[in-house]
Amino acid sequence: MDSSSSSNDKFMDIPPWSNNKLVKAIVTEDWPAVRNILENEPHLIETRNENGETPLMYAVSNAPDDVLENMIETATVENFEQKTHFGGSTILHELVFYARVSAMRRVLEKTNRNINTQDIWGRTPLHVSLRGHWGLTHSYEQHKDMAIRLITFGASATVKDGDRKTPLDLYDDNECEEYEETTRSEKKKELRDLLEELSIPSEILARGPDAVKAFKDALENGEITVVNSRLMFLGNEGSGKTSCVKAMLGKEFNENEPSTNGIVTTTVFQTVGKDYNKWEEQKNVDSKSYSNICL
Repeated sequence: MDSSSSSNDKFMDIPPWSNNKLVKAIVTEDWPAVRNILENEPHLIETRNENGETPLMYAVSNAPDDVLENMIETATVENFEQKTHFGGSTILHELVFYARVSAMRRVLEKTNRNINTQDIWGRTPLHVSLRGHWGLTHSYEQHKDMAIRLITFGASATVKDGDRKTPLDLYDDNECEEYEETTRSEKKKELRDLLEELSIPSEILARGPDAVKAFKDALENGEITVVNSRLMFLGNEGSGKTSCVKAMLGKEFNENEPSTNGIVTTTVFQTVGKDYNKWEEQKNVDSKSYSNICL
């Protein structure tokens, strides 16, 4: 079936998906044909069906390693960042589901922009890599390689899915049937501790055990409404800092705005009621009493 023909669409919509010889070769597992098509008609890898699925997504489950990695080398970054319309998954979700570790690494080396993208269930690729899957289990080494690689490239271990569970929560729930039975508990604790440590910012670790404990408690229970904050504008002389602040406050632009001498502090309140999205400058306000936004 033909895909969308938007003029801004970076994916090709011809030939129609139903006539796509690359897809047909993947479905029939004709890997020599896939290799030949990638060499002679590489544009076909940039096609997709109306659900947003690409030939690369079709190949993840059963393509030989060399074919899959050849497809990844041929594909564009836009291909990797494509999300399916139905489930909201990306190629990274698919790769970790099938534990295609080497291919996952090659994708991350090209782009990690969607590394924390959540599907319709709120799961990031890290969630998918660590949770249990009916009829499909991963070994300890697969879990370790995928999770460490994802975190190294920026995956967050604190994102919560639709059930309010983090990737580590899902790992706790995972029975890990592929692990050696006699060392399963030990391996799970070892990997969980490692992933937890890797997910803690170095600035927190440097401050010692108390800071780490406070950080973990904040992740678990900490939730507050931010009622004030400070924004600082830095830049070279004449770059437009003052004009930017004035624009945010709805003030008229002055083409001949004089250069600011020194540091200027502006206190503003966020308007309440119907105009809550507007900011208003306040003068002669006790700095301890304002409660929304400071510029």
